[in-house]
Amino acid sequence: MTPAALAREIKQHFKAECLDWRAHAQAEIKKFDGPQVTLETWLQQFSSLGFPKIGQKIAAQLRVMRITDLSHVAFAQKPADIFGIGRANCYVADDDEGGSWAEIKSLLVHGVEKSTVMALHWDKKAKTLIFPDVPVDEFVIYEDGLWSGSEAVRRLRAIAANPPDANVVFRFGVVTDFGLRVVRQAIRSLNLSGKVRVDASASETITFLEKELAEHLQLGLSIAPEEFYSALHNHVKPLAFGITDDWTEEETVFCERVGDQLARNWLKSRIAPEELADKATLFALGAGRFASTVIFSRSVPKVCLPLLWLDGKVAHDTKSVQWRPLFIDARRVSDQSLLYLP
Repeated sequence: MTPAALAREIKQHFKAECLDWRAHAQAEIKKFDGPQVTLETWLQQFSSLGFPKIGQKIAAQLRVMRITDLSHVAFAQKPADIFGIGRANCYVADDDEGGSWAEIKSLLVHGVEKSTVMALHWDKKAKTLIFPDVPVDEFVIYEDGLWSGSEAVRRLRAIAANPPDANVVFRFGVVTDFGLRVVRQAIRSLNLSGKVRVDASASETITFLEKELAEHLQLGLSIAPEEFYSALHNHVKPLAFGITDDWTEEETVFCERVGDQLARNWLKSRIAPEELADKATLFALGAGRFASTVIFSRSVPKVCLPLLWLDGKVAHDTKSVQWRPLFIDARRVSDQSLLYLP
């Protein structure tokens, strides 16, 4: 074959196997069940602001995980799991009607013995977690993702304040090295060892931390949970920029500056004006500055790049666009017209 013919064959192979960045991105986008902007429309916004390659680099890393797949892997039960033990399979219900708990409930109802499926009631304002009054050996709590661990620690504090009679096991579809360290350190600090544990044996693990951590950050012994949580953030490696040779400093700065503008637009109606700048900085690359590109089929975790899930007017140098996210959540976008097909 001539070099040109060989190049064509290789390109066709990459496309057929979804190894080509565009074919890969389009295949992942199809897994998302909510409203979405077309890939080309989203990419064009980067070109309009003078950085066409950034959109391609992010699109090449997209991963959309189907919630329904969790029941086959992370939430799968084996006969040995239930022999000789009374187990309540629980989801955490709260006041967010669009939250993932409704889907977790559906997975459990269809995947385990229905009589064992029970709701825990989480009151965010009161910081209480109410367990059902049933005679079981353990409560197994199922959730889609453990990202930074901040929400899980709030629930651990509620358990410590009013512990149930049985042991508690948390199971997540996806976990991060950051979240596992935070939650397990909190379990130890709150004197919940032997009463609460995280079962991540079947979870998918995503790495956000540097490989080499200082000795005192390995387990966080003798450190308060808040201090440990804060210290770990100094060692986060933003996922999207993991292959550093692929990114210039100018490109990463662009992502952060545009992300900061999107975060301000999202947060301005939620927090006091004097807190806006500091809070937006924390979300400029996604919560915790994780810069994640891993998405669930019906929701986008806040640790993802704002470029993927927030909208609003953004500017860079002398250029500006009315940014439209690739994945749309009615609870987060300010322009409700995004919910309708053109």
